[in-house]
Amino acid sequence: MLKLTATQRELIESVRRVTAKEVAPIAREMDESGQFPSRLISIFGEMGLMQGLIPEEYGGPGLDLTTLCLLSEEVAKVSLDCSTLVGLNTMAALPILHIGTEAQKDRWLRLFALGKTPTAVAVTEPHAGSDVAAIRSSAMRDGDDYVINGQKCYITMGSIAHYVMLFAKTGDVARRGVDNISAFVVDTKTPGFRLGRDERCMGIRATPHSELYFEDMRVPVENRIGEEGKGFIAAMAAFDRNRPIIAASAVGVARGAFEVALAYAKERRAFGRTIGEFQAIQHMLADMVMQIEAASALLYQCTVVSG
Repeated sequence: MLKLTATQRELIESVRRVTAKEVAPIAREMDESGQFPSRLISIFGEMGLMQGLIPEEYGGPGLDLTTLCLLSEEVAKVSLDCSTLVGLNTMAALPILHIGTEAQKDRWLRLFALGKTPTAVAVTEPHAGSDVAAIRSSAMRDGDDYVINGQKCYITMGSIAHYVMLFAKTGDVARRGVDNISAFVVDTKTPGFRLGRDERCMGIRATPHSELYFEDMRVPVENRIGEEGKGFIAAMAAFDRNRPIIAASAVGVARGAFEVALAYAKERRAFGRTIGEFQAIQHMLADMVMQIEAASALLYQCTVVSG
């Protein structure tokens, strides 16, 4: 079992209080309406959850991966939609941390660390999901700018993001490969940026997963993160650090479901006693606990190893 530090316990308790007050009362309404309350962005930003992994030297909380996963789990107990805010700006920040210049770190990381500016990461395209080498969005150098054209889809928080970490090909678009993919920080207020539809999903319905279009959009060269062709490396580094946070959300959802099931088993009565007193129900609850703890053990072993 993971041994928590005093700081981790304090942070978890703080997040628990905020989610109980601000999220729990509207969690069902969010899911049913499919609307994400914008005020939660500022609340999560003020708590340092959106920008958790950004180092203190750039104004961020400088949390470690294990701690951020613990907080993601706590939020997901109440709302999976809101857990998407945990580490939201971290995903856009990681490529900058990994391959950005010091000037880019000072510019963008300090901005993202404020927690007031939602960001998104744009990799997936209609014909290129996990197959990143197949993306077709292009960024062609033209003097001091890149001219970007292409389409992205299923971009988490895409329709509310102010900045997008965009991955596009700076070489031959038709050529499969990853050594011609570059990363760019894009302001969504730039001419040539256009929003498409928000996809309807089976779950996390209040979290927008958006289509993004880039039509002859000009982006300054200084917005390219790292050298040309280094974008794939930066993307994979960001994904590797972010995946445990997503796993933590899954563990949190399971814990939340167990807590609801246990409370119901203690309350619902049949044949003169609570259903939790029946052995069959006890076996079901015990199986839930074992699977949750197994998932949790694997998750936090991964965070300890990866840092």
